[in-house]
This record gives sequence, structure tokens and C-alpha cells, in this order.
Amino acid sequence: TYYHEENWKALKARPFIWGKFIWVMFDFGAAHRSEGDTKGVNDKGLVTADRQIKKDAYFFYKANWNPEPMLTLAEKRFAERIHPKAKIKAFTNLSSVDFYLNGKKIGSAKPENGIVLSKEISLKPGENSIEVRGKNKSTGFNDKTVWVLH
Repeated sequence: TYYHEENWKALKARPFIWGKFIWVMFDFGAAHRSEGDTKGVNDKGLVTADRQIKKDAYFFYKANWNPEPMLTLAEKRFAERIHPKAKIKAFTNLSSVDFYLNGKKIGSAKPENGIVLSKEISLKPGENSIEVRGKNKSTGFNDKTVWVLH
């Protein structure tokens, strides 16, 4: 996702580039590949090969290219944590997002390039409830997950 975020900044700074394309929508078989979780798979897609998991980069582009209001937490699949300090990151095209840690509001942010980022938080040992909330007119949006600090 970081790769996509950084490339997006470079492309956005160059409005004279008329076409912006993504490689590739879905992970796919590639016998010569040996990196990633599975040998023989090019895992650079925005969605897994089985079409079951939309990766963070998918939601990054949705926040930037789709006018339909949306909000989703990033790094939900990175639930097991070993560092007590972290930032909550989400992708959105809403005007503002509120961050919650263990049910308590800890701050707000406005998106830049479809990304909102909280201030640094301190996770407690064990389970930590992470949530983002936002509104578009009268419609509320939220997303939540649990991070476990070991």
C-alpha cells in the first residue's frame, strides 16, 4: 500500500500525465515468483487471487477515485502487534474522521490523498478496540477492528 500511496503523490503532482493505471487488480499465478506468502504467485494485486480479500491498496484507490462516500480502517489484517506505539490509519473520502481507542475518542483528522492518520497511540497489553467514525451529511460511517499487543 505504501508503494501505491507514494506513486499517487508523484502522479497527482503531475497533472499533465493524462493516464493513470494500476498493475494489477488481482493476484495471479506466476511460476517464476518466489517472494510473498506463496511460491508461484504474483501477490501485487489489489485483491487476492480467490477474490475474497480486498487489500488496503484497493481501499486507498477507492477513497481517491470513487465519489461514493466510504471509510475503512487500514491494517486490519495486521492484528497481532508487538510494538506498544502505533498510529491508526484509515482510507476515506469523507471530510473528517474521528479515532477511537478502546471506546474513547482520541482525536480527529481530515484526509490527505484519501488517508487519515491518528496521533501516536499507546496500546495496552492484550486486546485493543480500534475504531474510526465519520459522517457524510446525515449518513454515518464507521469501521472497527481489534489489535492484540503481545
